[in-house]
Amino acid sequence: MIIGSGLSGLFAGCLALKKGWQVSIAAFGVGGLTLGHGCIDVHGYHNGVPLGAPDLQELPPAHPYHTLPRPHLQAALDAFSSICAENGYPVHGTLASNWWLPTPLGATRASCLVPTSMVVGDLRTASPIGLAGIAG
Repeated sequence: MIIGSGLSGLFAGCLALKKGWQVSIAAFGVGGLTLGHGCIDVHGYHNGVPLGAPDLQELPPAHPYHTLPRPHLQAALDAFSSICAENGYPVHGTLASNWWLPTPLGATRASCLVPTSMVVGDLRTASPIGLAGIAG
């Protein structure tokens, strides 16, 4: 039984199904998945500045990503990437480098895995980006 149908709950359900387990997911309401950006963020900032590569050792010792062995984190990201690709929603990226993406509020988001549609938005490239606003 998985409580919550957000990205983490759905990912846990997919992993359990791949192991042959029976899965039930219980949720109340819509949750934040409909508002999600489709990216997987791993520690990507230091003092508010986006990092080119996540430095997990800079996290506080009690942080889950600091205590999780890097091969386990990599295995989870690989499993997530595989599930996305199998379902026609490939994601791109590695633990070695973050994508720097613009946010709707004009900030920079450092993300580890991003959907294909966002790859061209990496702010570190020299490609121009068109912005548009819609009144109302």
